[in-house]
Amino acid sequence: MLPGNAENTGLSHEIQNKPHIGPGVFAFFLSLSLVGIFATSFLSYRHVLLTAEYGSVPESTLCRPTATVNCDAVLQTQFAVLFDYFPSSVVGLAGFVMLFWFASNGLMIPRLRSNALINMVVYLSLAIVFSAYFSYLMIFEVDFVCTWCIVVHAVNLVALCSAIFIARKKRAVLEYPSQATVLERTYLVISAFLAGTIVIVGIGWIEKSVGLVNAQEKYEKLAKDPQVVKVMVLASPDYKVSIDDKDPVYGSPQAPYPIILFTDLQCPVCLRQEIFLRAMVDLNPEHLRLVLKNYPLSTNCNRKLAGNLHPLACEAATAAYASFLLGGDGIFWHYIDLILAHQNKLDNKL
Repeated sequence: MLPGNAENTGLSHEIQNKPHIGPGVFAFFLSLSLVGIFATSFLSYRHVLLTAEYGSVPESTLCRPTATVNCDAVLQTQFAVLFDYFPSSVVGLAGFVMLFWFASNGLMIPRLRSNALINMVVYLSLAIVFSAYFSYLMIFEVDFVCTWCIVVHAVNLVALCSAIFIARKKRAVLEYPSQATVLERTYLVISAFLAGTIVIVGIGWIEKSVGLVNAQEKYEKLAKDPQVVKVMVLASPDYKVSIDDKDPVYGSPQAPYPIILFTDLQCPVCLRQEIFLRAMVDLNPEHLRLVLKNYPLSTNCNRKLAGNLHPLACEAATAAYASFLLGGDGIFWHYIDLILAHQNKLDNKL
């Protein structure tokens, strides 16, 4: 046998006998991450519901099987949100997504297994600190027990102990130079971080969107309730402002409660206010009417002002009132819509 062949045979034998980390290790962590993802997803789902529909969310047997065990109550404490913004359940979900990412990459890409195991040990060491903190809060600061929170903390503890045990057992493997390239190792860490960030941002957006839709539905329901509108109108300050046939009216002139709007047709803030008040009249046509009075913030026709804030407001008000004299309320409000839609294009040729 040639020396070269003997050398190659020895190298092949060394490679074959090199210690390695099997796929079963990462399949185990993958299963743990799925348990954690399910638990934190359920808690995040309940948190979104409770935030968006506070007081009207039906109880779940998964959340409150007994009087003492009440996940919903825990999710509504001040401890359920980090830095007054990030729900702790969503942060936990992002962490388990990262663990899932490390485990799945280690399972599918053998040369990344050493790096995946090291990253899991680092991540789980940080995660157990949060678990210890929230376990302390649940035991000493909160009057209720959250079973799904216990599942999350137990999974973190089991995963960390297992990762440390396997890392010590496979120490010989971890001491070998990594077979992965720098680019691959960078990909593993950054992609896991991005996956966790996407989860936090995505669920945060969903929570805010659901809350906004719910608030809008509640507002529309209240705005359509005649009793609510009547109470708000009667509770508002009462000013003696003269109203006559020379004032443009939006809505039914017979509506008993007038809302008087002093406005500037070149003012963007006034535009939003006018849109809001007209919507209120549309929702309550039998009770409200909007009476518009021009108050241009321009020294061209308002000598009491210190500055000429909107120099074309006087011309806009004159043109709008001329349309009222010529065509009545219908033509006036149509002309108002045209002016407000082109505030940035007004000129003295109105």
